[in-house]
Amino acid sequence: MSASKLSYTINGRTIVRDLDISLHTGELVGLIGPNGAGKSTVLKLLLGLIKPSTGTVLYEQKPLTILSDKQRAQSLAWCAQEHNLSLTCTVDQILEMGRYPHLGRWDSLTMHDKQILRQVKSFVGLDDWTNADVSTLSAGERQILMFARALVQDTQCLLLDEPSSNLDMGTEHKLFAMITELRREGKGIVAAIHNLNTAAEYCDRLILMYQGSLVAEGTPAKVLSEENLRRYYGIEVKVQLNQVTGSTSIVHIPKHVKNQGKRVHLIGGAGSALALTRLLVQAGYQLSAGVAHEYDSDAQLWHNLQIEMVKVAAFSHIDDSSFAQAHTLMAQADWVVLCAFPIGPSNRRNLVLAAQARRLLIVEEEPGFERFFGDQAIKNQFDTLAHKSPVLTKNAVLAHLAQND
Repeated sequence: MSASKLSYTINGRTIVRDLDISLHTGELVGLIGPNGAGKSTVLKLLLGLIKPSTGTVLYEQKPLTILSDKQRAQSLAWCAQEHNLSLTCTVDQILEMGRYPHLGRWDSLTMHDKQILRQVKSFVGLDDWTNADVSTLSAGERQILMFARALVQDTQCLLLDEPSSNLDMGTEHKLFAMITELRREGKGIVAAIHNLNTAAEYCDRLILMYQGSLVAEGTPAKVLSEENLRRYYGIEVKVQLNQVTGSTSIVHIPKHVKNQGKRVHLIGGAGSALALTRLLVQAGYQLSAGVAHEYDSDAQLWHNLQIEMVKVAAFSHIDDSSFAQAHTLMAQADWVVLCAFPIGPSNRRNLVLAAQARRLLIVEEEPGFERFFGDQAIKNQFDTLAHKSPVLTKNAVLAHLAQND
């Protein structure tokens, strides 16, 4: 099975873009990528459930479009992430649906069909579920049931969308042990997988998708690099060898662990530091702040988060004592960040503080947080700072801090 230059666009939005993909017999291919990468859409395109905007899907060297729905169901089995099960059915009735592609309209199950049902039930461990009502099953048990129904179709290819969703750890590994056995028997299997350690342990090949495009393909060791996971998942990880299984193992490094001990002093006001404060807290930086005016929204957030800060009464000027306290906090910081807030006579000494910082970053203006000045002298004072220090978006500030820790 293969697809060439596969794209899918709906309502002006491109979900899948110029994808080339192949599946060989006896191979388990994992589709990975962050939410919204296009993994489920790719599976539906490969199944023929939706028509590609461009490109071709081939099965046994024939375009999928020339096959009838019945012919496709005899060749490709599908286990969806979400199921619309009739809660009035029994387990056996659900499983029997998997044989419909092989029957005529009025045909009953043959001895061969019933034998396949018995074999699948034994393989998956559903022997005791024969007369069980679907309504009595948990979400995880229904997931196993739908996997079994796909096997009952007895196809050469299996396409699985998050087959281990709703499963506990033990059941997840039992499921992938079964999938591995099916691969050994010669079936070709494509599975969308969120658990990257599971993908690394069981898949022969991984396809990493991001925003609808294939960005990396190859063995798990090649695809699951620290650089790829940082770039496409936005997480810091340590990739190492699992000493027990020999597979690639991924350990997430929480940002607060990486940045523990790093301190940032914020100079803000008028709500200009709200978003950046939250980002820095989530990233694990130690924060101090000031000088702020009492009742300012920045000051209220800093107070609620128990961030050490200096503040003065509303509308008052920054006095010598407050200035000295803020200077002491700032001297303890690795970085000082000057946010985009209005600067006038009452708070202009914040610019003097910023000028004395060892390492200063300036947040550039954003809609709703424009920087304006009480007079030309204050603007000139700011322009001098901006000429000497980086002026960045708040997201770029976060990236700069991470890169220069």
